[in-house]
Amino acid sequence: GMLRVAAPRVAPWGGKAVPHAHRALAATPGACHHRHHASSGRHGLRAPWLPATILVAAASASALVATCDGEAGVEPPEEEGEEDHEQSVVPGMFRDDLPTVSLEELQDHDGTGPDASVWVAYGRGVYDVTEFARGAHPGGDKILLAAGGDIAPFWDLYAVHKTGWVYEVLEELRVANLDSLGAERLAEAARARAAAAAAGGGVFANEPARSPALEVRSQRPFNAETPPGALCASFRTPSDEFYVRNHLAVPDVDPATHVLTVEGSGIASPVTFTLDDLASNFEQVDVEVTLQCGGNRRREMSRVRNVHGLDWDRAAIGNAVWRGPRLRDVLRAAGLPLDEDAVVSVQPAAAGASAEAAPAGSPAGPGRADAETSPTKRLRDLHVQMEGADTDEGGSPYGASVPAWRAVSAEQDVVLALQMNGEPMPRDHGFPLRAVVPGVVGSRSVKWLTRIRVADEESTSFWQRKDYKALGPATDWASPDLERARSIQEMPVQAAVLRPLPRGGAEAAVVDGTRPVAVEGYAWSGGGRGIARVDVSADGGATWQEAELRDESGQRDGRHWAWVLWHASVPVPAGADTTELVARAVDSSLNVQPERVGPQWSARGLLNNAWTRVPLTIRRPAASAAGRDAGAPSARAPADGSMRRA
Repeated sequence: GMLRVAAPRVAPWGGKAVPHAHRALAATPGACHHRHHASSGRHGLRAPWLPATILVAAASASALVATCDGEAGVEPPEEEGEEDHEQSVVPGMFRDDLPTVSLEELQDHDGTGPDASVWVAYGRGVYDVTEFARGAHPGGDKILLAAGGDIAPFWDLYAVHKTGWVYEVLEELRVANLDSLGAERLAEAARARAAAAAAGGGVFANEPARSPALEVRSQRPFNAETPPGALCASFRTPSDEFYVRNHLAVPDVDPATHVLTVEGSGIASPVTFTLDDLASNFEQVDVEVTLQCGGNRRREMSRVRNVHGLDWDRAAIGNAVWRGPRLRDVLRAAGLPLDEDAVVSVQPAAAGASAEAAPAGSPAGPGRADAETSPTKRLRDLHVQMEGADTDEGGSPYGASVPAWRAVSAEQDVVLALQMNGEPMPRDHGFPLRAVVPGVVGSRSVKWLTRIRVADEESTSFWQRKDYKALGPATDWASPDLERARSIQEMPVQAAVLRPLPRGGAEAAVVDGTRPVAVEGYAWSGGGRGIARVDVSADGGATWQEAELRDESGQRDGRHWAWVLWHASVPVPAGADTTELVARAVDSSLNVQPERVGPQWSARGLLNNAWTRVPLTIRRPAASAAGRDAGAPSARAPADGSMRRA
């Protein structure tokens, strides 16, 4: 069938709508409704008809109503303003006819166990959504973000779920009650989230909505990383699950009035471009790029010695497709010669900022009018500075820079992105315009881009001159010479294990000693270098085997901007109760990750790319004879009376 969506056409950056147009989107038969006749897991429960109307969340936070053509006998829910579908059940209440489980038992069913079952909680209810998540759920695998936990915060974000028919579908999948202690722990977490949101006043009063699946590292400014399990589930990281690195409050940018000013050395006079100019007057290109925070895996470095910075684990990284004009094309339109050997006059630092900007398309020469009096440099010796709309208390914007040769090279694929993963740029990721610089530290991909300046020095912003520096272990915060330290640009080869990982604050991941360990992770290298191989060991590096690589980017070496995902099945040492899982990547230039964190410690906790390590506790049959095979008691078939009534 076809899914026809009546929707306003919107600009690529999510701007004002223009007259309506009907779009036909390919859909598989039954994509809009589904009769779930198969029994749900081990319960024998049947889900009712799902209605033919679904709400499709748009990036602008509006919603489009989609209906199926040619399907008879399916009634959609009432239109907004009419009486809701009659609610015959109240979800999440305690039920005397069901067993009771603990929060730990709920968490055991997060989709990673031996039976891959997925349970979620809502109030006091526990629900097995394993089969529903794989077939009937209109939102696809998004439901898996709540696996083993509370689904309520996701429903608070996506309020379409709060209708009678959805409650009925949920309650049909009910398998247990959550005990009072577990329910209180989830409620306390919800209260903490609400308090954090309420505290966000002043410059943080207009922050965007965020996925509750993100693992928050700071609330103000907001910084969070992707759950490791979600990170390896998709080659392209969904935009709402992509790690968030904000240095300041998220600005509220009006796309109708937003302009980009391009100025500086080699440009006769400043030129401004509207978003319409950037979307309509330049070729739009898609570039698949992995971005990584310079502090990714800082937590491991902090175990060696204290470091300054957010407590990033291993998932401050993500891969996405970014769409917009090439930076080199925009610089050329502003009058900059693209030959890196070109000699251009160097403007004083303040000259470009004080000049009146000309509109896009105005004549702009190569900026050599004052060549007799101005110093000159080759373009390759200059820098391209960028500023965002996010500002500190004193009004200074976030800024960063990259070498000019990188900005103008056709081989470096730097884009001014209007879209992320085929949708308007989310606010947290730079709406409406973001620079995306492949192969370098993520802090150089400036968000909410307002100004580009070609200069004979790096950006003078704090984040270029005093942060994101390559410090050695001999440098501490007593007397750091940050101005002289090298600014981070290209990132080193990196790999991390995403599964298995310790759970619930444990020191080690528990694995089944009767079978090989299934290991998953990512690998990436900066500078456009591809990944040659990933080595994995389950005995601390005594023996190794090569992982299978998954690369969906189709990129060639030298312009390999996207990561690879990898997996391996690794046997554990015979007879051992504990061991260490390690992995390392080798890139196409044969750079390999160092074995230990200690020798590359830095006071800012940046550039940790040591072997990724996961302690393992090996569970063997003899050690679990007193319990059930999977360790925790089952909600459906209690073997030892561990299920209890609240």
